[in-house]
Amino acid sequence: FFELNEGTYKSLVKNSIGFDFAIFVGGKDDLTKRTGITRAKAKNKVRDNVYFEFGLYAGILSPERTFFLMDRSCNIASDLLGTTISPYSSEEDVRKECKKIIRKMKIEETVSRIQLMPSTSLAYGYYRNFLKPLVENLSENPVFKADGKIFSSISKIRIEVVLPQNVSTDWSTWASYFYSTQKLIPGIIDGRLRTVGVRVEINKLESEGELCIFDVPQTLLSSFDAVDMAIEKNYIGQLESAVRAKQHEVTNFVRTLRALAKENIYLQEYLEIKEYDLNCTPVVDTELLFS
Repeated sequence: FFELNEGTYKSLVKNSIGFDFAIFVGGKDDLTKRTGITRAKAKNKVRDNVYFEFGLYAGILSPERTFFLMDRSCNIASDLLGTTISPYSSEEDVRKECKKIIRKMKIEETVSRIQLMPSTSLAYGYYRNFLKPLVENLSENPVFKADGKIFSSISKIRIEVVLPQNVSTDWSTWASYFYSTQKLIPGIIDGRLRTVGVRVEINKLESEGELCIFDVPQTLLSSFDAVDMAIEKNYIGQLESAVRAKQHEVTNFVRTLRALAKENIYLQEYLEIKEYDLNCTPVVDTELLFS
């Protein structure tokens, strides 16, 4: 976590963007005594760096995803007065508080929050500006136009959001390669309010009347740029911490899309999110990434 020749604060910030949650434990590590009061007794206190790191991660991950277990014998910092934390004085207390944290984590995994990294906002923008207008068009007697042809006899619709398995690859170049190898042609879906440009598998459309739309979301490249800026990238290649953070951004992007899709009856019916390797072959085991 703390790398050689790197400052502690920089390591804390750099690694924060690769996590969903943070838990800090405040033990009775220090004794403090108020100055100027001769009879004042020394009191148990949590280390200052634990408070600092808790506040840092609460600001980055959100307060809802940052938890604090604290020894009951310690005085709480005044900035946290009124905040419900997890106090403990025994192993049984720790078990009980950990169960509460697990319950809260499970609730948080069902929602998407705006954080330091932009994947949640990017997913919302992708939904509002592309997926939502697309399914609105598809719900109204869809017509696909490409190469001077009009296809209106559509029997089935499928929208596939395609994600490259490797976050270190050039997604824009890979997207062109994917569209080419899958023999996808560009065209438009006409709608009442606007038209939407898409890539479609033409063979299935012509032979079976199935409209299969594929899209590699280039908007996620902004998340990758944000990660590189956050870790102050000044090298060629990818560090493990950067790869982990970018994978986290992809996972959060997918989680947000799934949450939004649950609110749209048409998207529930049409949407699939799939991961492909660099050879454009679907990756079967994506349960961890997309769960």
